[in-house]
Amino acid sequence: MASPFHHFRRHQKTLLAVFGVIIMFVFVVGSALQGLTDPNRAAQAAANETVVTWKGGSLSEAELAQMNETHRLLVNFLAAVARETMSKNGMPIAPGFSTNQMGQIQSPGIPVAMNEQTLVETRLLADKARQTGMVVNDEAIYDFLENQLAVGLLTRGDLARILEQSTGGRLTDEHMFEALRTELLAQNMRLMGQSALFADRRPIVTPATAWDYYLRMNRQAKVELLPVEAEEMLDEVKQKPSEAALRELFEEHKEEFGHPALAEPGFRQRQKLAFSYLKATMKEFLDREIANLTEEQIQAEYDRRVALGQYRVTPEATEPATSESPNSEPAATESPATESTEPKPTDPNAPASETPKPEPPADEKPAPNAEPPAKPESTESPATEEKPADSPTSEPAKSEEKPSDEKPAEEKPAEEKPAEEKPAEEKPAEEKPAEETSTEEPSSEPAASDQSNRALDVTKFVALLDEESDSSEENAPATEPKAESDPKATERPASETGDKPAEDRPAEDKPAEETAVEEKPMADEKPTAEKPAAAETPAAETPAEETAGDAKPAETTPASDSPAEVASEPRIQPLSEVRDEIAEALATPLAREKRDEALQAAENELATYYGKLAKWEALKDTEKAPKKPEPINAEALAKKHNLTAGSVPLSDPLEVDQYELGQTRTFSFANQQFQQFSFAELTYGPNVALFEPQRIRGNVDEDYLYWATEQVEEHVPDFKEVREQVERAWKLEKARELAQEKARELAQKAEKANQPLAEVFPDKAEQILSPEAFSWITSGSVPMMGGMPHLSSVEGVEYPSSEFMGDVFKLDPGQVGVAANQPKTTWYVVRLVEESPAIDQLRNGFMEANYADTGRDPSLFIAFQEKNQLFGGWYENLEEQMDVNWARPGRSLMGGG
Repeated sequence: MASPFHHFRRHQKTLLAVFGVIIMFVFVVGSALQGLTDPNRAAQAAANETVVTWKGGSLSEAELAQMNETHRLLVNFLAAVARETMSKNGMPIAPGFSTNQMGQIQSPGIPVAMNEQTLVETRLLADKARQTGMVVNDEAIYDFLENQLAVGLLTRGDLARILEQSTGGRLTDEHMFEALRTELLAQNMRLMGQSALFADRRPIVTPATAWDYYLRMNRQAKVELLPVEAEEMLDEVKQKPSEAALRELFEEHKEEFGHPALAEPGFRQRQKLAFSYLKATMKEFLDREIANLTEEQIQAEYDRRVALGQYRVTPEATEPATSESPNSEPAATESPATESTEPKPTDPNAPASETPKPEPPADEKPAPNAEPPAKPESTESPATEEKPADSPTSEPAKSEEKPSDEKPAEEKPAEEKPAEEKPAEEKPAEEKPAEETSTEEPSSEPAASDQSNRALDVTKFVALLDEESDSSEENAPATEPKAESDPKATERPASETGDKPAEDRPAEDKPAEETAVEEKPMADEKPTAEKPAAAETPAAETPAEETAGDAKPAETTPASDSPAEVASEPRIQPLSEVRDEIAEALATPLAREKRDEALQAAENELATYYGKLAKWEALKDTEKAPKKPEPINAEALAKKHNLTAGSVPLSDPLEVDQYELGQTRTFSFANQQFQQFSFAELTYGPNVALFEPQRIRGNVDEDYLYWATEQVEEHVPDFKEVREQVERAWKLEKARELAQEKARELAQKAEKANQPLAEVFPDKAEQILSPEAFSWITSGSVPMMGGMPHLSSVEGVEYPSSEFMGDVFKLDPGQVGVAANQPKTTWYVVRLVEESPAIDQLRNGFMEANYADTGRDPSLFIAFQEKNQLFGGWYENLEEQMDVNWARPGRSLMGGG
């Protein structure tokens, strides 16, 4: 029987020809058909689109994206090398290396690309360098890494390890060398272009230019401004633009984006996005949780905190009482007594002159001043009688001292400082004389009925009086002669008891008291001469104490037992005073947890919807296409989770800032650098995923969960689409000219009048601005924000420019001129009221500022900016020579559009 393959063998040539044709059809036509049905075909085509071209080269979307990724990995590697070098106490010396004021790396040896233009600039400069014959070989690259960046502290093995770790193995040695070769070629070309502008990495500045920069930063102007708005002049534009003029304006600016800070129009339409969002406000969750708390919970937490020693408050009255009472109470109570009794007879002589002297000190140290008089009297009358009592034993003296403590109830203030009370108890033994003298005078001052209230303070005061009387004798030689002639006075200094207390007390007293004790001995001697003038208070109080019986009971009364001390003990705040604080503390963690749960639950629902929608998008053109999911109802979702719903209509990156969602910010510390990103920078750009939920933090109290609901890509519009915008731009240009002419007319009128603008234009007085004095340049002061000098802001002027500053600062005081803001939408009549400081003072300051040696000249930042602008002009000429053309505007590489 014939084999089934017999027919194949018979017709193999024919079949081979047929199969060959089929195979060719599949490989040639089939691949094209497959591309037409491939869902990723559009993305692949977009990736292959050319973005930028120049003489001898071009870059597609995919190539530009790959260049960006390689550059990012290279920056990470170089930054890691620099960090490890710095960790070994080295400092890179590569030409492009720089750090900020916080020591954080800003540039690791090559420029950090912030947008696609920077990447293309590097490529163009590298190509130009090759054309001029520059070469960077492998040894030059190793020299840059080992000697300039690592300064000899890292080996090639270390570099290989750092490359692997910092890039995760995504950048090979070969790719790293090629990328760094391009960067170094571009860097050398930059240095060549800047050779006439910089020397030793610093801008070349002439003395005249340095003086100009110094004035910009240090001279301030006080001005009057009368604005003339171009918008208000639109109705005065009588000309009608021709269709040809409008089309010409459109063609000139159709590829450019407009901006409110620019005078030139732009008609290219930015990317627009619409958003829905849910807002979680912490306060709302907190209020709900506080309302759910029970009084038992709050009371229990209050009791727990009180048990831990919280809510104890020391009465504020204690300190004032101490500070004032020594001056006022003792003096008030004692002075009347002294005046009514013996002070007057004794004072008329020499002491009278001295009496005023003790009074001034009385303000500073009340106890010494008030009591010196009291002590002297006690010493006078009982001087002879006390001595016998003093000589026998010291114990009685102690017992007497305590009673004397009680008498100056007036001096409760002296108790102010608990530190002083302890020494007062120890002093009694030394104050014998004071107590004894006071014991003899009980009959004279029974009126001092406060004795029972403040025994402790009296002890202190009596001690102070003894020391004061001794010191007064030593310090007042004029009165001492009389005191010496007095037998009683001589006896008083002679007694050892009177001196000893003064000596002992300084040792016993605390530092605060020691100063008072030192002054008291000086006052002591004077009182002895003036005995009759002072002793009434102690005398009056001692009797009361003596009648009580032994002085020892007074000793037993501890300072803490005295009423004054009890008053100084801390009190516990009642629950009513701290209830809100406790309730908030209890509710905060609960509210935070509920808020996070609500946001997470809402995000889960949105993520589920996003997943279903993505699946539907992928399969909608197939037989297995699922049903399109119902759109999310933001209002219902917000109500379900106790959140607040909101939305943002189609807006471009400039317009979105008008809405609360668009005003949010986020922060980053990537690569050890502080960076702030706006909502627009985070959300606008290529590859926006509609309905994908994202979170962002608003104010401290707010969190947002948002998703994009609609997108309009950036594009060049048709003339008809933006015709009204083009016509308005044409009219606005004419209105600017009219506003400038009107401002000049007003300025000439004001110049002739030579008066303040409000007097020259009384009908426009409400429009006149009087901003605070300002300088041309303001020096930065926040290290983390860069701290670089920048153009000053002027109150009431939107978008001031360097040209505006130049027009203002060229005026002399009293002179009037005109100046415009940056977009020239407003012209200002400017009258310079005054300049400060004076020119001579500025000149002296400039001559004395030795910035050259310190390297801290802030004006160098201005020089850098101006030199970089000059280099920017040089690079623009290079782009013109190389015929650089962008198919679309370059995009930011930080997330924005």
